[in-house]
Amino acid sequence: MSGQAQRVWEIEVRTDTAGVPVTVMRNGRREEIIAVCERWRLAGEWWGKEVEWDYFRIGTSAGVVLDIYRDSASGGWYLDKIHD
Repeated sequence: MSGQAQRVWEIEVRTDTAGVPVTVMRNGRREEIIAVCERWRLAGEWWGKEVEWDYFRIGTSAGVVLDIYRDSASGGWYLDKIHD
């Protein structure tokens, strides 16, 4: 780990009625989510503020695996990691 802050990108996500992601907009293209591989919640203090983030590790129709999360406070969705 280099010690540098990891960059996160705000993304557009559509969900089903249960709040599970079904599509993600990435690189100007909408990708279907074909698998939710894992789901977890991070809650606690982050840089002096309380956070609650709902993470999803997803597989998309473009053949990539992504970690995305929803910030409960803002309602925004963010791309955290693209797996090789």
